[in-house]
Parts: sequence; structure tokens; C-alpha cells
Amino acid sequence: MRRIAVIIPALDEEERIGAALASVSAAAAYWAQAAAAGVVPEVVTVVVDGGSSDRTRELAASTGATVITAAPGRWSQMNAGAAAVTADVLLFLHADCRLPPDALSALAAALAHAPREAAWGRFDIRLEPSTPLLRVVAGAMNLRSRLTGIATGDQAIFVTAIAWELVEGFAALALMEDVDFCARLKRAVGPPTCLSAVVTSSSRRWQEQGALRTILRMWSYRALYALGASPDDLYRRYYGTSPAAVEQPGAGPAAATDAAGQHQEELLASAPARRALLVFAREPVAGQVKTRLAADIGALPALRVYRKLLTRTLRLAQRYGERSAVTVILAGAGAGPAGELERRAVRLGFQWQLQCDGDLGARMLDAFERAFAAGFEEAVLIGCDCPVIGVRDLDGAFAALAGADAALSPAEDGGYALVAAKRPLAALFDGIAWGSDAVLEQTRQAALQAGIELKLLRELWDVDDLADLQRWEGAGGDQR
Repeated sequence: MRRIAVIIPALDEEERIGAALASVSAAAAYWAQAAAAGVVPEVVTVVVDGGSSDRTRELAASTGATVITAAPGRWSQMNAGAAAVTADVLLFLHADCRLPPDALSALAAALAHAPREAAWGRFDIRLEPSTPLLRVVAGAMNLRSRLTGIATGDQAIFVTAIAWELVEGFAALALMEDVDFCARLKRAVGPPTCLSAVVTSSSRRWQEQGALRTILRMWSYRALYALGASPDDLYRRYYGTSPAAVEQPGAGPAAATDAAGQHQEELLASAPARRALLVFAREPVAGQVKTRLAADIGALPALRVYRKLLTRTLRLAQRYGERSAVTVILAGAGAGPAGELERRAVRLGFQWQLQCDGDLGARMLDAFERAFAAGFEEAVLIGCDCPVIGVRDLDGAFAALAGADAALSPAEDGGYALVAAKRPLAALFDGIAWGSDAVLEQTRQAALQAGIELKLLRELWDVDDLADLQRWEGAGGDQR
């Protein structure tokens, strides 16, 4: 593990943000000194501002931290921060908390010995300024967390990139987003790694409202939440006001429409209402995905790369389906009953199907035939290898079908990254040398001989080998 992203949600925290960021810098320096020879650890700090009216953004930017803006609400801000970075581990630090100097070194050491690549955890907590009662409170919080496997946001929850992808971030909850997040991590990954390194958290809430009163309120809210109380209702009880309008999943910066895609709206408006987006994916198993890349970097690192590409593609499909009223069908290969791909399809509201046996052409043709048999009038099929495919490419593919039988987005390696059709076209998938650099040309010739009007869209590229991976990482790990 070489890269940790520290994500700090903030709102009007000019008095405390400096101390939080200074603690991250100190922990980064300590980790660099403690790292094994040849390891160059990297720490990225992202402050996600929820619309501060004070100098929070300016102060954070002056320290060199990356500062972005998101809709107010910790869940929204933390998800936005996670989406803005590529890292091995995400650490969520409240703006009124401070890391101990050995925090990142301890975290890295613990995860290096974790039994599974998907892992998560939290730190112990100390409340400051402290009193004898608050020391008892902090000790009880640490003990309760160890016993229940549930942490609070004040304990600086951390999660590996793979674990984050498995639970797909924080849920859109006005309150108790940390409890819900931990509960889902327990189910998907297992119990947390509880570090004894101590994060310092402000005791202002306890001092302002009284320690005993705050204890009773928090325990009662947890009990009410466990019994099914709405987080919005709890928010109103806690803050005495209604929560701000909660941004719906798929809205906001992560779901913004590509400007180029907006030019396709008139064509899309006249398109058939029954359209399908077919997503081809393989069950994430080390040694069975990204095999060419694995030859360069190893099976487990290649699996991590595949998971990032898979998650990016599924997020694109989700927001495109919501935006364009397109049915998303996730078609999995190498998957058993109730595998990870099927679980993710269910969580995202996608239709799920297994790919048939046969070569890639047979499987793609079968997916198209099943879609048209189900009543869809147009379908676009994509894989999970392309980090540059975006909304405008999907818009362009559907729009192209208004004047053509099929459309392709060529890939730089001689294949293609997207294929669209409005009827079964067996000629496009038969007799093609799949996996070679002749795929595109052979497909074009097959279309010409069969009288299929084929339109070519913009050229894309896939991540297949080390050079492709370095190209992707050099572009920031994501391109839309």
C-alpha cells in the first residue's frame, strides 16, 4: 500500500481546519520516515467544503490540500471526496479531529497484515478538552466499537478501495450515515481493524450541551435508529430543524452530463422508449481478470485495477440509466449463483443475466438477441475495460442508430469499446478473430458484405497492459 487519501468534510470550520490538516501533514511525514526501504508512500488530502461562509476553503487551500465543493451533508461530501481521488485507502477525518503522528504508519502496517484485501477499520478516540467524565465517555466509545464492530465518524474510519467499492460509499442519510456505513462494511467485508492509535476529537458538543445530556441523547438516537426511526426525524430531533434537501443518488457533480452529450438531446428525444444498455463484466477473481496486465504487475494488483474500472463503468451505467430512462442489464461471466456481480446488480437496480457459453462474439450476439426478444428496440453494449468512455459516447451511440443499423466506437488496439444495434446482426459477430488487432477491420468488412449500415464513432482506448495503466494513472485515474 502506497497511497492514502485523507478526506475531510467541512462546513464553516476555519477555527479547526488548520489543526486537522497540520496533523495529516505530520502523520504523512512520520509514515514516510517509517516506511520500508524502497517504498515511497503518498498522502493526498482532500477537503470537501459544503458551502462555508467563512475562510475554511481559503485556509485549506493555503496548506496545499485539494479543495472541492459538494452539497452539504457529510455523506454527500465524503462520497464526493472519494470520487475525486484514486488511492489504496480512504481515510475519513472530521474537521474538528486530529490524527496522531503515527496514525498513517499504524494504518499501513495493520492493513499489510490484514487477512483480506478488502478491509476497513477505525482509531481509538480521545475527547479534548477533557474531563474525568469525558475520559470515561471516550473509553466507552472505544470499547463499544470493539464489541459491536460499529464506529463513529469521530474515530476516523478508514477503508480500502476494494471495500469501498463493495459497499459503494455512504448512503444518503441526514444522520447516522457512519453507523449505516459500518454496518454494511461488516456484512460485506467483516469486522473492523480497531487501532489503538488515538485520534483527538473536539469535545465542544459535549461541553455545549452537557456531557450527561449528550450521552443520553446519543444512546437514545442509536436505539431509535435501530428500531427503525427515520434519519430525517432524528436529524430534526438533534438539530431542531429539518435537514437540507437531500441530494438524490445520481445527482450532483458525479452525475453531471457531459457537455458534448447534451448536443444529442434532440435525436435522443425521438428515439424509441425501449432502450437497453448492456454491460459485459467478469466476476472479480484474482487470476481471471486482466490477465495481460497481471503478467506485468501480478494477479492481485491487476484485480484492484479491474475493480476500479468495473466500479467506474457501473457508476456510469447507473447515472446514464437514471438520466436517460435506459434499462441497464449487467451480463456477467465467470459468476456463480449470488456472486458479487449479481449482488451489485441488485443494489444498483440493474437487470441481471449470465453470459452464455462460447467466444466473445457468440456471447455478445446472445446478449443482443435476448434484449430484442424482451422488447427492447435499441441496445448499446459496453465492457469494463475503457476508462475514457462517458455519457457523450453512450448518447452518440444511441443517436447514431437513428440513421444506421449499427455503430461502433473503435479502440486504439484495433478492436472496439462499444457496439450499438437496433436488431440482431449475427454477421457482425461471426468469424471474427477476437483479441487480435484485426477485430475492427474484420467487423467492418463483415458489415459491408452483409449490407449492414455501420457508423463509426470516436476512437477510445482500453486498459490492457502496463503501458495502458500508466497512461490512465497519468491522466488522474479517471476520464469522462
